Amino acid sequence: MTAFEIREEIGRDKAIKLFPNYQLVKSPDLFSHWDISGCTTNVAGETKEFLIEVKDRDITSKSVPDIFMEWYKYQELLKLSEANNDADIFYLSMFSDNIAYIYNLKKLKVSELVLEVRKVKKTTVEDSEIIDKLMVLLPFNKAQIKKLK
Repeated sequence: MTAFEIREEIGRDKAIKLFPNYQLVKSPDLFSHWDISGCTTNVAGETKEFLIEVKDRDITSKSVPDIFMEWYKYQELLKLSEANNDADIFYLSMFSDNIAYIYNLKKLKVSELVLEVRKVKKTTVEDSEIIDKLMVLLPFNKAQIKKLK
């Protein structure tokens, strides 16, 4: 396995442990726009699908000025929602101090989002060239914060 594949598996496994009461399934494709999926059922027996994109970062939550994701990925996840019966889309950002920020991307209003071009690695895990990417800065006050066990 490559460093990327190992890191993806670690992140997915940590995310699944964060939600022990859900039956979650890992995406068979490590390079898909989502990492984990599942569904919930309400009291009326209606089911709602959801997809989760997972980021497991090697830094503490206190060391970041903001939570961000690629604009391209944000747009692709919203398209996936439409293609999957209006599935809920979550972005899960986990940090080395065992803090996780969870965003329901469908509940964010575009007017609340800030876009910014950042110089970042072309690929997250492996050493790669630095390129400009358009990022969505996610508001801290819109996240559910959970402590990893």
